[in-house]
Amino acid sequence: MQAIQDDFNQYAPTQGVAELRQGISKRLQQKAQEHFDAEQEITICSGVTESTAAALLAIIDPGDEVIVLVPAFASYAADVQLCGGKPVYVELTQPDFRLEKEKVKAVITARTKAIIFNSPHNPSGRVFDQEEVRGIAQLSQEYDLIVITDEIYDEIYFGAVPPIPIWKLPDMRERTIITNGFSKVYSVQAGGWVMSLQRLP
Repeated sequence: MQAIQDDFNQYAPTQGVAELRQGISKRLQQKAQEHFDAEQEITICSGVTESTAAALLAIIDPGDEVIVLVPAFASYAADVQLCGGKPVYVELTQPDFRLEKEKVKAVITARTKAIIFNSPHNPSGRVFDQEEVRGIAQLSQEYDLIVITDEIYDEIYFGAVPPIPIWKLPDMRERTIITNGFSKVYSVQAGGWVMSLQRLP
């Protein structure tokens, strides 16, 4: 009743309620000491699954290839195929689910457009170390790839060393699409957001 009386009862703006986007921007400033413009860089989606799909729909053309690290969250490959793209799988090295830069480099072609990356990794739980994250950043810059980073587990890890956000590395923010949400850390289902590339119009 209070929401109705306050006229907070219509369809939300396409990009999400302003107060929510501003809150996310403030939280990112607190957590990562990085400013994201709530009007230009943050969009609300129905969870990270939808935000990942939205990111791929924005950048993938039919025939484009997207690198998927396996094992992987089930929707990644399906989202790539939904866009008419081709998922290209790179298996993490067992038994420790290590991310090998050379294995990723070996599958890059002229059609490779992006790589889906997440640390802590889903489903292995592996937090990639600095060498592994820098390796992906280097390949992204060398081959002009976009990194779609799923950070839904970024605050859930064991040990003293937190995950390294790939977009915090030099020259990576402008080539990274960050997806994150509320479901894991805050136990709020169907809440997610996406931060868009600065270089996209």
